[in-house]
Amino acid sequence: MILSGIVFFIILSILVLVHEFGHFVVARISGVKVEEFALGLPFTRALWKRRQKDGMYVSLYPVLFGGFVRLLGEEGPEKRDDPKSFAHKKPWVRAAILVAGVSMNFLLAIFSLYLFFLLTGFKAFIPDFANYTFHNADQTRRVIVIDVAGDSPASQASLRQGDIIVAVDSIDIQSSDQFRQVIKEKAGSPVELTLYHQVALRPFSKMITPRENPPEGQGALGVAIGNVYEVSYNSFSQKLFSGVTAAIDWSGYTGVILGTLFQISLKEHDAAPVVSNLSGPVEIFSTVDSLIKIGGGESVLLIIQLLAIMSLNLAILNVLPFPALDGGRLVFVIIEGVTGKRLKAQWEQYIHQVGMALLLALMVLVSFKDIWRIFTK
Repeated sequence: MILSGIVFFIILSILVLVHEFGHFVVARISGVKVEEFALGLPFTRALWKRRQKDGMYVSLYPVLFGGFVRLLGEEGPEKRDDPKSFAHKKPWVRAAILVAGVSMNFLLAIFSLYLFFLLTGFKAFIPDFANYTFHNADQTRRVIVIDVAGDSPASQASLRQGDIIVAVDSIDIQSSDQFRQVIKEKAGSPVELTLYHQVALRPFSKMITPRENPPEGQGALGVAIGNVYEVSYNSFSQKLFSGVTAAIDWSGYTGVILGTLFQISLKEHDAAPVVSNLSGPVEIFSTVDSLIKIGGGESVLLIIQLLAIMSLNLAILNVLPFPALDGGRLVFVIIEGVTGKRLKAQWEQYIHQVGMALLLALMVLVSFKDIWRIFTK
């Protein structure tokens, strides 16, 4: 649990610091004064604060689920006359500063994906939640073990949740329906399953005998299964651009899933489909803890993959046109650039404060949901 907490803190810190470093670098290049660079949210006094030679404070706050770069003139009085003020800069400069954080998260995801692919032979298994075609890659469906019934052939063969089944007696398996049919035909006879465990680190085999008359609701092996995408980058060009195209594809795939969930929510007039699929700090910690428990190289690879996914998700979240997020701030800058008129700083600040309050309320709601889910498993 202690190791999980350390890894959880490191992941969040990397995500936040990389994001804020993007704002920091572009602000400095643009001549904007950075007043504070902080890890954590300033709901209380800083745990630690140090003033640099240029007047910027580097700070650490207790609420470590975020961070910020405070720029001169970004909030409060507009200070348009100060050439070092954020408010003094032209709209395109402010837009560049705002999108820099998202861009850095995207670059972090690309770097993490390249590292992940180098260690896994340029292959990834991605949950099949929606129809999607991954570009610059070879793609097929595989079968994943979702659950294993006790005292079943699968349990006796030590199959685990997360095992990816790619073949049965050298028969290439490309869907759960095909797998069920092959197993049904071989009931009563030993078969060899070729599997990976969540990542394509190394394949392994298990001998298992499907039952001819299984208990009701269990099936011949006693496993609950689903589909995953196997996405492979095999040619030189596929490997060369794998990190970039995977980052774009995984972002697009996330967008397709979110769009589907929102459509369901609108159709049913119920926010549950969206909220139930959101994860807060509690669920993320639980995920990190479960990955640590796997052990060995698989844990390391899965954590690298998680870092890439979370960095992409953070980029997608921050670019949404919602108040308090970078995307929300960007909307005001774009409106100013198009109309030539700027909303009063006090009104913009108030709108972002309301947005932040709503985001924090959502985070609390999601955290309670995650805690409830953990205790009711």
